[in-house]
Amino acid sequence: MATIKKAPSQPELRYHRSLVIGATGQIGSHVVAELVEREISVRCLRRWNSDTERLTGLDVEQIVGDVLDFDSLIGAMSGCNYVFYAVAPAVGLSTREILLESVGAIRTVIEAAREVGVDRIVVTSSAATLAAEGSQARLVSEKDVYLPGTSADAFVEAKYAVEQECARYSADGADIVLLNPGLCVGPGVDLRPYLALGVEDDARVNFVDIRDVARAHVDALSLGRPGARYALGGVNGYVGDLLADWRVGRAARVEQLLPQWVQKQRRRISGMSGGISAVVGGLRQETAGVVREAGLVREGRWLDTRLAEQELGWRSRL
Repeated sequence: MATIKKAPSQPELRYHRSLVIGATGQIGSHVVAELVEREISVRCLRRWNSDTERLTGLDVEQIVGDVLDFDSLIGAMSGCNYVFYAVAPAVGLSTREILLESVGAIRTVIEAAREVGVDRIVVTSSAATLAAEGSQARLVSEKDVYLPGTSADAFVEAKYAVEQECARYSADGADIVLLNPGLCVGPGVDLRPYLALGVEDDARVNFVDIRDVARAHVDALSLGRPGARYALGGVNGYVGDLLADWRVGRAARVEQLLPQWVQKQRRRISGMSGGISAVVGGLRQETAGVVREAGLVREGRWLDTRLAEQELGWRSRL
């Protein structure tokens, strides 16, 4: 795969084209919107039956294809400088099928990008892969090592498997940047599925605005280091305070919760004896339905985002 010898400036990006795989998903659609806002040409790869409502009104090219179809990927990537990979495993699959599909997809995408000569791939992962079991009592960062098999969540294991494939290709010269966001909130995000997870109110969670995550994806084109991964976090807080208003049905949109919730967390954390590491919430392990980012809530991690701040210019609006 071609390697960027000199990171392009933001103005130069306007003369390049990006392919977004997973463009109809929550994060992918916000990445598309951010690219359009910066006047960067966008091509979107989607399945034939994808709901395209999130792309309505955006001046983008849409191509029907599949991440497991090498030929369709070659066609979609032709003429593109960059690829954003924001793909989530399909629901309704067994653990084995989720892992096989996830690994097969990222391999096919990277091989197609290598064939076409794409300059850089930006891969959306998850903060759930940033640390091993037992790390709830401290901040976690990119330096922490996830232990495969320590999560009962197949989606966490799939994200880890994708990261390992990216690391393997990076060692072979591929230019790949990994982003690990916390629990995304903001326009278009519904937190109600998390109510059924049975997580204790005092469990830790990192809460990040999805628009900031999208911005970091585009910034990673010119600022990210090849082979690096970056924790993207907003506020380190607690599950109960985040979900309280959703439980009683007082809020229709998560944006209405943000100012009150953030202020509450800052007061609570600053007043704790011993600082932010003084309280560790217990977690229950019940499963209820399929929530792709359940691991971010169940496993209770707070994030250290200093690397993203230093190298990507990361700033959270929360």
